[in-house]
Amino acid sequence: MIVISCSRLNIFPVVVYPGIFKKPILLEDFSNFKYDTLLYNPLVDNIMVYPSYIIQPDDPMEKVAAMFQDSGKYNIVVLKDGKYLGYISRANVFITYRNKLSEISQD
Repeated sequence: MIVISCSRLNIFPVVVYPGIFKKPILLEDFSNFKYDTLLYNPLVDNIMVYPSYIIQPDDPMEKVAAMFQDSGKYNIVVLKDGKYLGYISRANVFITYRNKLSEISQD
């Protein structure tokens, strides 16, 4: 089941049972069709692009920060054993990273 028309997100993970991540769809690629549910299945297959950056839950913060820096992306998918866990945003990573650095430097 695809749920896009009522979402406020700009990136949509395509996940198949039992939670295996296929590829994301960007709203900019889908915006002309998001209210026409009859076009979803053939269209989705044509506009999905597998991400070049993937975060694992046990990746160190330095690696995650470097991925955001190198990629220029605002969101990167988090997968564990191919299963979709969510997206992490660049803003949240750098806010958390700066806070941790500040805590360390105060010690």
